[in-house]
Amino acid sequence: MLRYALLCCVVAGLLMAWRYSDRLLGGAHTPVAPTASATQPPQASSTPLTPLEDPLERLYRELLDILMGYRDQIHLLPTQLSLVEVRDYVISVYPRGGMDLFYRAVYALYPQHADQIMENLSNYELYQQWLVEQTSTFADMDDAGVQAMVWNKRIELFGEESLDMWPQQVGAYESRRDAAQHLFEELNNIDVLSNDEKLYQLKTALDEVFEYSIEGFVFDRTTVSHMYLNIESVQTELAELPKEQRLQRLSEMRRHMGYSESQIASMEARDTRRNQRWENGYSYMAEREKLAAQYDGEDLSNQLALLRDKYFAHEAPTIAREEEQGFFRYKRPRVIGLN
Repeated sequence: MLRYALLCCVVAGLLMAWRYSDRLLGGAHTPVAPTASATQPPQASSTPLTPLEDPLERLYRELLDILMGYRDQIHLLPTQLSLVEVRDYVISVYPRGGMDLFYRAVYALYPQHADQIMENLSNYELYQQWLVEQTSTFADMDDAGVQAMVWNKRIELFGEESLDMWPQQVGAYESRRDAAQHLFEELNNIDVLSNDEKLYQLKTALDEVFEYSIEGFVFDRTTVSHMYLNIESVQTELAELPKEQRLQRLSEMRRHMGYSESQIASMEARDTRRNQRWENGYSYMAEREKLAAQYDGEDLSNQLALLRDKYFAHEAPTIAREEEQGFFRYKRPRVIGLN
C-alpha cells in the first residue's frame, strides 16, 4: 500500500516540483504575470456561453486573472496539467458548478486549447485511477517493472510529449523516493505501532531522506497527509468509524500533521461536502445500473440525461463528458480524507 501511496504522489509531487524547481533553478514552466497589454482576455469563439449568476461574477473574474498568467505556455502539457490545482481550487469554492465554471473560463481565454486541456485533466484523473487499480500488481513487481508500466501508461494517456514532461531532477527524486519507500514498507509491516506513531515515523523518515534537497520542498504537509491516509491501517480505522467520529479523527490526525485550527476547520467542511457528494454519487450509480438493465440505445441516453440532471444539476454536462470518455468518478476507490 505504501508503494502505491508513493507512486500515487509522483504526479502531484512533480507538479509541485515544477513550481519549486522553476523558482530555484529558473525553469521554463513558471506562469508569467499578466502584462499591461493583456488586461482584457482574448475573445472567445462565437459559441454562446450561458450568462453567469451575479454571485459568481467575482469568482469568474478572479479565475480569468489566474488563468491569464499561463497564457505564454498554455500549449505545453506540463502547463496544462498544472491547471489541476486551479480547477480543484474552483471546485472547492463552488462545489456544485465549479467544473463548468472552470471550463467556461478556460474556453473564454483559450478556445483553441480548451478541449485539449479538459481532455488532459480528465486523463490525469484516469491516470490516478489506474494507479489505484494497479496497487496489487505493483506490489509483486520490481521497481524497474513498475517504472516501465508507469511510463507506458503516461505515453498512452499523454502521448510522446510526456517523455519530456518531467525535468531532469526526477531521476534524483525517484532515487530518494525508492530509499523512502523501503523505510515506509518497513513501517507498514510493524503491527505493534499505533496509527499516530506511524504518522510520527512517516514524518521523520521524510525529513531524513529529503533533507537539503530541492525535492524536499514537495514533501509538505499535503504530501505527508496523502501518504499517511493511504496506509491500509489508517483507512481501515477511518472506514469503521461512524460519520461524526470519522470527522473528529481526521481533524485529530491533521492536527498532528501541523495544520492550523482554521485549516482543520476548512478541511472538515470539505470532508463533509465530499461525503455528501459520494453518497449522492453512489445513489446515482445504483439508479444508473437499473436504467442500463431496462433501456438501451437512444432511450437509455435520454434516461441517463434525466438522471444526471436529477443528481448533479449544473455538473450534469461534466459528468456526461466524463462518461463519454469512459471515466466514472464514483466507481473510483474512495480514500477517506483525500477524495
